[in-house]
Formats: sequence, structure tokens, C-alpha cells
Amino acid sequence: LGEVEYKTVQTALETLAKEQSERIELLPIVNPATPKDIDSLLEKQPHIFHFIGHGRLQDEDAKEVGQIALVKKVFNTANWVDASFFGGLFTRPRLGIVFLQACEGGMLSESEAFVGVASKIVQQNIPVVVAMQYKVSNFTAIQFAYEFYKQLAQDYPVDIAAQNARR
Repeated sequence: LGEVEYKTVQTALETLAKEQSERIELLPIVNPATPKDIDSLLEKQPHIFHFIGHGRLQDEDAKEVGQIALVKKVFNTANWVDASFFGGLFTRPRLGIVFLQACEGGMLSESEAFVGVASKIVQQNIPVVVAMQYKVSNFTAIQFAYEFYKQLAQDYPVDIAAQNARR
């Protein structure tokens, strides 16, 4: 898998957090992203959880099952977890937005309902999931994330922030 480019988004969010320190608090980056480390971060009850990594709708056997690549710490290799497992991490109250900056994280299956990653997260009563349906360049994903958070910091509602960021 290609390198996950998160530092540009991190820098942009740090800048926004400095500009609006009374409204924005950033929690530490979880890298590498293991289920245990994500769970520990979610115990802090953030309002927004932003995942930057790899996603896909088809597994290696071409079966339609949403997956996210986490990390096997011991071997530093991909640990593809299915959408049900990943969605199950988001059972805590207070989490308002899950932002999936992962290819195909929001893709829907044409033949099976609710197998995608975003669909499974929504089933955990998360009110908002922002996700990519298709593969996009890192540059495009980074621009979208920056504009999305900039709009949220200016008090735009999530749907308008997403719409403006798409533009």
C-alpha cells in the first residue's frame, strides 16, 4: 500500500486550532492506527474522529465487503478489518462526526445493502459520516479536509461545510 499522507492535514488542523484555540482542541495523532490505539483515543470522547488511511469495498477475493486498513504493529503491515469491525469501534456517546479520508470508504454496494464502511458507522448512531465514494488523489482529499474544517470553524453546518469543501 502507498504511504499515508497525513502530515499536511495535521499541519492545517494545527493552524486552525491555534487560530481558534477556544473552540478547537486536537487530540494526539494515532500512528500507526491499531484497533487498540483507536479505542484508547475514542475513550477521550472527541466530537470528531478523522481517519486518514486506505479503504476498499472489495476484499482480495472480490467479495463486496467494506474494509479499512489498520496496522499490525508487530509486523507493520496492513490489517484489513471489515466494515462491521471498524464500525463497532464507534459505540461511545458524544461522537458527532466520523471523517473517513480513505478511498471507497463511502462507496455503496450495488447488490448488498449496508456493506460499506460509512454505512456500518452510521448504524452505530453516528449522526454524520463524511466519506469518499471513490479513489481520489491525496491532494484532492487534503484540500477537501482543510476546507471542510475551515468551514466548520466558521460555524457553517456540516452539510454546507461539506458542500463548500467539494467546490
